[in-house]
Amino acid sequence: MKTPPPQDDLDPNALAALVAGRWGLPPLALTYQALGFGSHHWRADAADGSGRRWFLTVDARDGVHDSFTGLERALRTASALHAQGGIAEVVAPLPDRAGEVLAILPGGHATATAHDHGSWAVAVYPWLEVEPSQFGAFASDADRENAQRLVARIHAATPLVPAGLPRRHDLGVPHRADLDAALARLDVPWTFGPFADATREALRAHRSPLLAALAAYDRLAEAVLADPAPWVIAHGEPHPGNIVRRRDGAGLAIVDWDTCALAPRERDLWQLLPPEADPATGLAAYREVAGDVPVSADALALYRLWWDLCEVAIYTGWFTAPHADTEDMRTGFGGLRESLGNLAAGFA
Repeated sequence: MKTPPPQDDLDPNALAALVAGRWGLPPLALTYQALGFGSHHWRADAADGSGRRWFLTVDARDGVHDSFTGLERALRTASALHAQGGIAEVVAPLPDRAGEVLAILPGGHATATAHDHGSWAVAVYPWLEVEPSQFGAFASDADRENAQRLVARIHAATPLVPAGLPRRHDLGVPHRADLDAALARLDVPWTFGPFADATREALRAHRSPLLAALAAYDRLAEAVLADPAPWVIAHGEPHPGNIVRRRDGAGLAIVDWDTCALAPRERDLWQLLPPEADPATGLAAYREVAGDVPVSADALALYRLWWDLCEVAIYTGWFTAPHADTEDMRTGFGGLRESLGNLAAGFA
């Protein structure tokens, strides 16, 4: 996220104390990192002058991380890929002194129960110096091909991860019920905050293609669930913002494992295909490692749709709840409009 949570909800001093205590680290000085869009991030510097440094991610309990149980399983799966799977490029969380990958920090408006609304899940990672990267197109064909090979190795390592550890992707669209409810009340002004009524107007203008996209998604989900092809451990978001190049010469690293799950391989592959490419030729580097595996056109189409529908549903949830005019909210509203435009282009 671009801005940190309000201090009365997440106190940085409490966060630093929790991490130092649970992970056995020296006192820490935290610096907020405006990276990505979902989790909050801090750089944690050892205050003892040793130069040691760590990377913290903090997630709120919400419609994606509704209990933190799924998040914990995802991060443990990343740890297994790194350790049992032997994939050094997987940047996995560091275990605390009890071997746990998550610590729960109650928020300012939460009770002490670990999974109450308003609590935060904290993970600690090694600090990496990497080249700048961001969501979007790969910088070169070589970068895309190297990403395909890395993802193929991750998929191939699925049997090496303990059975029952990875969560299973349910193909659902997060906040789908909230979106359905919002679409049913587009004729009444919304007064939840500065972006509420603009969201209502955008949804009303795109209601027909959005409903068509949801119906198409449901048909595709039925076809994908009926497909007997084996599922693999999929990262979920292997875009250039998450497949980064290390500055120490160690090559690529793949970060941000909170959405990984057992899923059709196409959950990753659609983001690794060149624009407008035929999967038969556009995944040659992937097949160098994975072999001549079949690629489902239905599953590719499903996950392309999932991305935009997920964006629309999540941001609709934001703007049908009380909110303020912040940089994150402005970015979210831009994302909502972009995804609605994408769906309108596909279902005009």
